[in-house]
Amino acid sequence: MIPAESLPTELPVVRLLSRQEAEREDRVFWHSKTPAERLAAAEQLRQIAYGYDAASARIPAIAEFTELKRR
Repeated sequence: MIPAESLPTELPVVRLLSRQEAEREDRVFWHSKTPAERLAAAEQLRQIAYGYDAASARIPAIAEFTELKRR
């Protein structure tokens, strides 16, 4: 059994929102962030969705030379 003194005194509050309320709260939340914070969050979501590999994070520099034929 868990001792009473180790239990939290306050439990987190869970709110159920309608779709419109949730969208409004999301909008308010993101408008409170700076553009840099929003961009960092978008980059984090991109890395989660598409994976992140530090070795291939840079765009590879590829140069190709071709010989032109004289006519």
